[in-house]
Amino acid sequence: MKKFDEYSKIVDLLVRSLQGDISADEQALINAWRKENSANEAMYHRIFSEEFWSKHPQQQYQGEIVKAWMRLYERRQRQESRLRRRLRAVAAVAVLVVGCSALWQIIQWQRGDGRSPSYTVQETGNNNKVELVLSNGATVYLGGKTDLRNVDEEGAVIQAKKDAIHYVDKEVGSEMKYNTLRVPRGAEYELILADGTSVWLNAESEITYPVSFKGDRREVSLKGEAYFDVAKDAEHPFVVHINDFDVRVTGTKFNVRSYADVPSSTTLAEGGVQLEQQGKVVVLQPGQQAALIDGEIEVKEVDLEEAIAWRYNSFCFKHQSLESLLNELSRWYNLEIFYMTPSLKDLHFTAWFSRSSSIEEVIEKLERTQKIRLELKDRTLIVKSNK
Repeated sequence: MKKFDEYSKIVDLLVRSLQGDISADEQALINAWRKENSANEAMYHRIFSEEFWSKHPQQQYQGEIVKAWMRLYERRQRQESRLRRRLRAVAAVAVLVVGCSALWQIIQWQRGDGRSPSYTVQETGNNNKVELVLSNGATVYLGGKTDLRNVDEEGAVIQAKKDAIHYVDKEVGSEMKYNTLRVPRGAEYELILADGTSVWLNAESEITYPVSFKGDRREVSLKGEAYFDVAKDAEHPFVVHINDFDVRVTGTKFNVRSYADVPSSTTLAEGGVQLEQQGKVVVLQPGQQAALIDGEIEVKEVDLEEAIAWRYNSFCFKHQSLESLLNELSRWYNLEIFYMTPSLKDLHFTAWFSRSSSIEEVIEKLERTQKIRLELKDRTLIVKSNK
């Protein structure tokens, strides 16, 4: 669905479906909307979950929902006029979500074609570009005007453009050859492996992988953070190696985080995964996160919208320390953080930002809390007390 009035109709149909006042033909329209992309389907299931309505019962009033959505639409039109046609994907039901939950659907609107903007690095030199290190040690810089086609490695053909790189298996050769993809601060990038697995790498991340998978297992090594959508293959498990543990799957969607300043963790969105650490095996269910705390793997339930917000072009922080929050922002905006008073690190914040926001907009929002003052000098963010 692409027209404004059709989006309005979906809002109306979803509300009346919740109220049990819908015909078979109207339900068919909803079903067609659900099938358009996975984001619509995910939002539909969230809207119709008992947990969601137990938290937000006041939003079941049709008039409130429609009016709120109209305000959202008009505001987004003014703010995103230059990107309007591309950003109309599925924002119609965004107003059904509050706080960080609103993030999920608004983000889908920004994604347009069902995928988040993959590459946002400014072209200021090779140090600020995604690096592809080939098996012979040569480095290719991706992004900007780069449009590599049919780069040949034994075992696969590499096709690369500004926002993604794709490996096509040639099923030839017996030797395992590896490539490494490095994503700098301030960028995201998509990698499609030879088996069809999609990997979205967050800022300041690196992944090493075979150009073509051979043998019984599909294995990659990760530093930083990545979201995986693994191609199903029960006979060839997919394994992600990080410093602290291995993540083993056959086909699923999950996030792996392995930065130096935070505990290593895995968050499961769909399917199932196993974490393997020194002979111990931990199994996760969807909506669970496993983190390495003091040498032990701890499992807890998490809010997926918050835990993998970056994947949908957003930051979502719920009662997080200022140190954790600013460390996250520093990777995206390529900043160094300096605290005038070290105790400020322990202040806690709840905040949401679009990753397309400028650093000045983020500073303004944080200063509205009246807890801190922030001063930007070149690439250093100076944090001061507001007292």
